Amino acid sequence: MQRKNKTVMSDTMGFVDSEFPCVVTAAHYKHYRLFLDNTIESPQDFRFHLQALYEANEDDEVTLHVCSYGGCVDSALTLIHAMRQCQAPVDIIATGTIASAAALILCNANSMPSISPGSMILFHTASGGSYGPMQDMQEYFEFANKRMREVLELNAIGVLSPAEIDDIILNKKELLLTAEEFVERFNRKMEYANRTVELLDSLGVEYEARTPKVYVEMMKRMFETEAKKEEASPPAKKPAKRVSKPRVKKESEA
Repeated sequence: MQRKNKTVMSDTMGFVDSEFPCVVTAAHYKHYRLFLDNTIESPQDFRFHLQALYEANEDDEVTLHVCSYGGCVDSALTLIHAMRQCQAPVDIIATGTIASAAALILCNANSMPSISPGSMILFHTASGGSYGPMQDMQEYFEFANKRMREVLELNAIGVLSPAEIDDIILNKKELLLTAEEFVERFNRKMEYANRTVELLDSLGVEYEARTPKVYVEMMKRMFETEAKKEEASPPAKKPAKRVSKPRVKKESEA
């Protein structure tokens, strides 16, 4: 595919007809369309997606179409890592139900994803199991909870608040969002992320030291700051209800 930059009138000024310049500039690029429209299963099912994401350069375009009930967390994390490493911006078009692991992928769009009206986004904790000695099973479940918290924080903080992540991990809370609600929360995530970058720049923090966990901790503090502001601000006064006096009948009306 080629993009052609047309010659504009200002490019021809100063030339006579016999000297009219023939200027054609072209930039070669690829547009990758990737589809995630089924259950997210084994990582090997996404080799084409991974190859495209790692091959795309900064002049290319990548569009990921998502409509999925989720699935394997490992596969989702593999895809998210490739999206973050991709040199081209990854745009997401989401339709229908985007749940569980697919919702984590949606949170990692480079810019505001395009979500069809009526779509549903679902966040919840992971499902799984273990067998073996009781002590081993207990250690596994403790680790699984710790890992799931880390996965949610690294991929969904900003869209989800720290309190909501706690509720999902500790109380098996399921959080359902409409397309409009997700857009509002994604805007908040982008705002907090931009503020974090500005703060790190002002502090002179080296790029190598800006680990994902640093961003998570700073965004947590922003949530805490906002919560304190809300607590300190006086509650909005409700308008006083107008109480109508009972109408007393006159003798002439009796």
